[in-house]
Amino acid sequence: MLRRCLLLAVLPAALAQRIKKVKDGDLIDMTGGRKQETQFSDNVIKMFNAISTNQPDQINAALATLPRGAINIRGPSGYTPLFEAVLKHRVHSVELLLKRGANFRMRNDDGFDALDAAAFGGCAMCADRLIKAGLDPNTVRHDGFNTLHRAIWGDTPGHTETVRVILEAGVSPTKIANSIGTVPGQQSGPVHPRDMVSENEATAKLLEEWISKEERHEKIAQQFESTQSAASRALEAGAKKKKAKKAVKDEV
Repeated sequence: MLRRCLLLAVLPAALAQRIKKVKDGDLIDMTGGRKQETQFSDNVIKMFNAISTNQPDQINAALATLPRGAINIRGPSGYTPLFEAVLKHRVHSVELLLKRGANFRMRNDDGFDALDAAAFGGCAMCADRLIKAGLDPNTVRHDGFNTLHRAIWGDTPGHTETVRVILEAGVSPTKIANSIGTVPGQQSGPVHPRDMVSENEATAKLLEEWISKEERHEKIAQQFESTQSAASRALEAGAKKKKAKKAVKDEV
């Protein structure tokens, strides 16, 4: 009986602590998920509102009142603060959240990270910051595409600039995507970046420039390798000739 009374006395406090932690974003599923019963405190709402209006100072103020894990909480829309900032092209907010230690490697329920979102949404500056933070633009997702491919699909000037940022980060403009159908009726198979361009002429032109540049570099590399091989063969032949002459001289 005494044990039961003690349990009844402890449970409300434990339950309150658990609710508080869930409410304030301390219990975070590191794959990016959140509990269905998650409630959002006023400060969490303020943080996401500040992201929408791109006000880093207010984001900082909200984070100062929240547990450490709140910076990675899935908000009312289902996205983390960093993901939300990228989707809305809030570059200053992205910079602040990265500086404050936001987990940029977290993925959403569909398996995509913030860099995928920046590429698909055509936020070149967001993509630049995320690549510099450590995300690899060469990463291929479960659908067979990388970030370059996602940026190529877009039809805005922002998408063209995002393509440029990703190309400058070292992604090959001729990287073939092994498309994997993820929904019924969707075709699978290899797709060249040229065939992914929509009606964005600027992106098409930029892509062709980089393809030509890559082809020139490959040609120069092949010529250099050929020259090196020829020089190596010449040296080897000279060494053999010298050795043969020495052998003849020794016999005499």
